[in-house]
Amino acid sequence: MSAFEYIHYKTEVLDKAQTIVKLQRFEEADKYRSFYKILPAVVQSTPGEREAITNILNRQCGQLISLLRPEKKPHKATLKKVINDGMKAIANAEVSAVNKDFAIELCWYLSDIAGLDMRKSSVTLAWGYWTIEGGQVNVIEHKHRKTINAKRNKPL
Repeated sequence: MSAFEYIHYKTEVLDKAQTIVKLQRFEEADKYRSFYKILPAVVQSTPGEREAITNILNRQCGQLISLLRPEKKPHKATLKKVINDGMKAIANAEVSAVNKDFAIELCWYLSDIAGLDMRKSSVTLAWGYWTIEGGQVNVIEHKHRKTINAKRNKPL
């Protein structure tokens, strides 16, 4: 088993109450102490990088918990949006590539807890700092979306 497969588990689908409890436990846990086996190099992370990644992951947990609390079951698209938004925030964060890889793995772990399999759908996306093309890792720059209203907002 490779280091990245360490937290990839897919057992049975959890019910809503179990999912909320698991997300709360994840939110309270020290991510770098509990999950360092995924990528042992994160032990050398600075406290500022750790705090930035932890804040993003805790925000994701809070949003997932708030979506799961009501009686009505949330749409999978809404849950996926929370995970994707967190991954984009991680890609734009001022942290090292090791911390970004570690955080993306934890995002996939959160998606597994929420009953999604984001690993397959998001592994090919470029998260703003690297992509794999032709068996080589290429660093890319984050590109902002074009604003549609740019022409409308021009002064006359």
